[in-house]
Amino acid sequence: MSTRYEFRVLGPLEVLRDGRPVRIDAAKVRLLLAALLAEANQVVTVETLVNRLWGENPPGRARNTLQNYVLRLRRALGCPAGGAPVFTRPHGYVIETAPDALDLHRFTALVRQGRTALAEGAAARAAPLLGEALGLWRGDPLSDLPAHLVRGVVAALDEQRL
Repeated sequence: MSTRYEFRVLGPLEVLRDGRPVRIDAAKVRLLLAALLAEANQVVTVETLVNRLWGENPPGRARNTLQNYVLRLRRALGCPAGGAPVFTRPHGYVIETAPDALDLHRFTALVRQGRTALAEGAAARAAPLLGEALGLWRGDPLSDLPAHLVRGVVAALDEQRL
């Protein structure tokens, strides 16, 4: 049986592994996870991750420190080095999630279905879909991470919510 992960960013950052909460205490490792989830299933370059973790003032050995954070994230998630769901790619890292494993993806799919129903004049079908989409929100996105570090990610999520 394969491991099943569920990720939640539409509120405080939460991770479930096989239905059980995963504890990730280190702020930078949590921020790394949020940065990867913001672009789930896409390679996020090392440069982008360094920028998201440290902004204009990265440490002297930022790439090595980033590698250490990726290792710590993999350990916290209980995944093998280079194994699912966090993979190393030539220019960065990717977190692979199933379509229903990330609340943001479920939200986006439900909104798309709701908008399609509205465009077809089926408001009665659209209302529960859009209601379910809004029900995925558990508060401000990534509210447990420092606001100045997730500002761009949070702004994009809030825009989708509106």
